[in-house]
Amino acid sequence: MDLTDVAGTSRVIPSRATQSSGISGTFGGDIAGMQGDRPFSMHVTFTIVQTGDDVAGVWNTSGGTSGTLRARVEGDRLLGFSAKQLNPCDGEFEGAAVIEVRGSRLRGSYIGLGCGFPINASFVVTRQ
Repeated sequence: MDLTDVAGTSRVIPSRATQSSGISGTFGGDIAGMQGDRPFSMHVTFTIVQTGDDVAGVWNTSGGTSGTLRARVEGDRLLGFSAKQLNPCDGEFEGAAVIEVRGSRLRGSYIGLGCGFPINASFVVTRQ
């Protein structure tokens, strides 16, 4: 955005998305939920890169699952959150998350199918 100050000097003010790295970084924490009729909990690590309002990354868990993720940043939310499980079997999930504590914590939930079973889970991860 180009603004002219009272002295008539033009200066560029970066948009909010370019003022900092946003939520780019590595986050770690816990996931808990149900797979079919079986409860589960495990540690998860997200490695995220934010470009403008788009977020992409990878994730892996202490349970041996891993995959990719995508979302769109809108204010303090990650909308259009989708994750694809690649290992040890296929899975696809959709959900949303809230960006908390000035981008240092993500809290969200998701649903989908993993390894052929319905999954409903939530997570809280903090910047590492």
